[in-house]
Amino acid sequence: MSSREFKKGDIVRQYKREYVNPETPRYLYRIEGTAYDADTKEEYMVYTAIYADGKTWIRKRSEFEKEVDHWRYPDVTQKYMFEPASEEEIKIAEKPLTDEMKVTWIGHSCFRIEKDGYAVVIDPYGDGSVPGLKPVREEADLVLCSHEHFDHNAIGNVTLRKGAGNPFEIKKIETYHDDVKGAKRGKNTIHILKAGTLKLAHLGDLGCELERDQLDELRGLDCLLVPVGGYYTINAEEAKKLIAEISPWVVVPMHYRDEKAGFGFDEIADLRDWATDFASDLKFSEESSILINGKLPHQTVILKPQNLQ
Repeated sequence: MSSREFKKGDIVRQYKREYVNPETPRYLYRIEGTAYDADTKEEYMVYTAIYADGKTWIRKRSEFEKEVDHWRYPDVTQKYMFEPASEEEIKIAEKPLTDEMKVTWIGHSCFRIEKDGYAVVIDPYGDGSVPGLKPVREEADLVLCSHEHFDHNAIGNVTLRKGAGNPFEIKKIETYHDDVKGAKRGKNTIHILKAGTLKLAHLGDLGCELERDQLDELRGLDCLLVPVGGYYTINAEEAKKLIAEISPWVVVPMHYRDEKAGFGFDEIADLRDWATDFASDLKFSEESSILINGKLPHQTVILKPQNLQ
């Protein structure tokens, strides 16, 4: 046990097994002081999250002092579970959280991603291709498609604007639309959009397990758009396994059926087939959009399709 001292106002970093983007205040905390159990006199640390919704937490001093399990994680350089933040991290903690991107679910696998007035539409579906959804009629600065199937490649349904500067750095990961290296349905492209401190990935019609280097590319995501319906893509159980591996901050499921709302292919899983066991932090929204920023808590969000008939 160490005898390290922490005083009120100190900034500390909590160790997390998953990748944490060093450009964000994720897992940085401000020490508020100490508290004591009235009966046992046991000491507790009181600390407030700088990220997300700024909640204040308490933890036993003994847990605060625990060392990282370097036998299990030999590559980790951090010694203790909580350590004083570096000068660079303290500067990050002092900055206001201004980065923000708007994510709108148009329907099926089609999303509009917006930042600083620039809009990217991903996987626009063809007219009449998805039961229960109105046609895509969008205006954007860029269109991306994960593959060339009719319910993902209707680029003509998006009117392109010209002249705006693209804030997104875009990276592609080539994968498969099935679990037999594309023999059934061909290839699939994952798109990673990074802007400022924010990072989002759209998995398209992912139908296979990912390689280790591909998983590494998906660590540190602020938002993951993931198919869950099965049959044509990975199912909810496979998506859940992937989420546990890469630990995205916000998860938005897509490419599923909602019989009650009246949309989606008959052969893919209904919302009520998987939602109950999918995530402990599952939230149902009446909105079609969510603002992704450093202030959100961990959550899995069921959005309402913008183009619902």
